[in-house]
Parts: sequence; C-alpha cells; structure tokens
Amino acid sequence: EKEELIVDFKLFLKYLMYCRSKTLVFLTGTLFVSYEVIRHILYRSLALFGRKDVENEYLFLLIGCLLGGALLLSFLKYFLCQRMITSANKNIHQDMFEGLVKSPVIFFDKNPSGSILNRFSNDISLLDGSFIQMFIDCVDYALMQIGFFVSISIVTPWFLLILIFITLTFFLYFNRFSYPLSETKRLDLIYKSPLFT
Repeated sequence: EKEELIVDFKLFLKYLMYCRSKTLVFLTGTLFVSYEVIRHILYRSLALFGRKDVENEYLFLLIGCLLGGALLLSFLKYFLCQRMITSANKNIHQDMFEGLVKSPVIFFDKNPSGSILNRFSNDISLLDGSFIQMFIDCVDYALMQIGFFVSISIVTPWFLLILIFITLTFFLYFNRFSYPLSETKRLDLIYKSPLFT
C-alpha cells in the first residue's frame, strides 16, 4: 500500500515548531540573514581596495571588524541551529514513542514489526545524523543565492529578466525530478523493512 507524501514549506515549519521555542527559531533565522548581510558588506568593502579616494587604514579596520562579526555570527548560527534541530528531533522521538505506546493492538496487527522498526531506526537516524548538515547547507545556500541575485540585480537591473527564466527552469526541473527521487527513497525503505522482521 502506497502512502501519499507531500513535502512543502508548511512541513518544514511544522518540523521547526517541534523545538517548541519560537524565540530560538526566530533568533536562528535572524543570525542566518545577518551573517549573509555582513558577508555581502564584506565583499563590497574588499572591492574598495586600490581606489584612491578611500583610506586603506580605515578600510583595514572595517574589514577586520566585519571578519570578526562574520566569525562570531557564523559560530552562533551553527550553535543555535544545532540546538534547535536537536531539540526538535528529541521532541519528535518522544512524540513518536508516546504515540506507539498508546497505539491500539490492531495497529500492530496491520503493520509488520519490520516496518515499525524501520521507521524508528532508519528515518530517525536520518534526522539525527545527516539532517542537521543538510538543513544548514540548504538555508546557507538559499540565502547566499538570494544575496547574489539581489546584488547582481542592483548593479544590472536587466538581470531580473534572466533571473525569472532561471527560476522557472529550476522549478520545472524540481517538479520533474522530485517524484522519482521520493519514489526511490520509498522503495529503499520498503525493501529494507523485511530485513528487520
């Protein structure tokens, strides 16, 4: 029996709310955005080297402060993100276990033990192991791309036409290849299930 799985932005928000601290989610998001802003200001400052109308000693001081701020924000955003995701995973573990313990006996008759064990072992190990790094990479790269597009659009406004084409092409590829990817993962989990029974 095939389950229908819809992964959208609401699911990611629901996952983030499992950490049960909206302040932590907001603060982590703010740190990610602040880091990107400082990084882009740093790049703009580095572009000022060699200009005759800019004093280099103040530029060195500015770049030093920006590098220090970027390093501090980078440490804080990774630390808080790790804490947020670990807290969310812990709460998901607790809710899953509580739901399993309170399940009626017919649930265990309809679902093979291998499938239940597979949910707890493989799915949760993905959350605990690789999800943190994937989450950080996705947020970092998405914000980096947005920052690059904004910077390029400010310098050359006609780039917005190309940006629309790039965005449409990306969404077409995403829609085309997301279904086979999720089906491959689903089949992987189904065929691992009998190993645990």
